[in-house]
Amino acid sequence: MVVRIILDTNFFMIPKDFKVDIISEFDKLFGLNAYELFTFQAVFSELDSLFLKLSGSEKQLAKLGRTFLQHLQKTKGLKTISSNNELYLDDALISFLTNHSDYYVATTDKQLQNKVKELGAKVICVRQGKYLMVK
Repeated sequence: MVVRIILDTNFFMIPKDFKVDIISEFDKLFGLNAYELFTFQAVFSELDSLFLKLSGSEKQLAKLGRTFLQHLQKTKGLKTISSNNELYLDDALISFLTNHSDYYVATTDKQLQNKVKELGAKVICVRQGKYLMVK
């Protein structure tokens, strides 16, 4: 069985922010190539927006997040999910999960984690700033 994982915006910044190799961690959790990666189309613009409005190291995180997103498209076949641009990204994700609760959601956002779990979907988060775990 292939696990489907939706990456939230903040997850693209984890490799630099927490120094966690999320691909190696996904491989440990689910097995080599036993998962598919997804993100919402709006994540592209959210990372670009963060880059424009932030400064210093946070600006660099947003830039590296965008680069990592593009890298995952090329190397891991990261797929994009279209959403209604009128919706806030978290709302679009929750709306999507209403009909697709078999997806896992990778996020560091505590509020979003709680909403995802309420829908019966699984959450992937960073634990102790060192590795990933499923909640």
